[in-house]
Amino acid sequence: MGSGTYQSRCSSACDHAPSRLLQLANFAQLYEKQGEAGAHFTVDFNLSLILTLVVVFGTLAGIPPMSSIIDLGESITDKANLYYGEPPYGHAELSPLKVFSERVKIDLEQSLAALKAAGIVVESPDSTMTEIAEANGITPQSIFEIIKLESHPGSRVSSVTMPVDALVARETEL
Repeated sequence: MGSGTYQSRCSSACDHAPSRLLQLANFAQLYEKQGEAGAHFTVDFNLSLILTLVVVFGTLAGIPPMSSIIDLGESITDKANLYYGEPPYGHAELSPLKVFSERVKIDLEQSLAALKAAGIVVESPDSTMTEIAEANGITPQSIFEIIKLESHPGSRVSSVTMPVDALVARETEL
């Protein structure tokens, strides 16, 4: 930091404000002169600007074909959630069991006990949900269902699980 009092630093900064305004004014004048010469608003620029605005406002207004693409993405997500189950958060299968338990607000010891009672072998709480699932021949969604069922006995858990072959194929794609 520079030396001097706050007052002197402030007045020093305020002294430069008029020159900064002049610099901005000069830049604006230069921009206007170049604009008159057509340097900025070429036919290509205008067409790309119009196309960009149509796509942005078409998406916001929900006008096809922009809305159709959004609807297709939502449909794919919904079908995947029906088949694979709804994850508690994005990429939960990549989280270590310790982190997963914290994020879904379930005690780690309770999670480990539930998995042990279900015959699931967990090498370490630092193992990811995918590693635990692959070692036991089940899916990460099944691991979550076991933990959820034990921690909330009255909750209804989906029985839809992802086949292990599909899990392996999915991971090789990534």
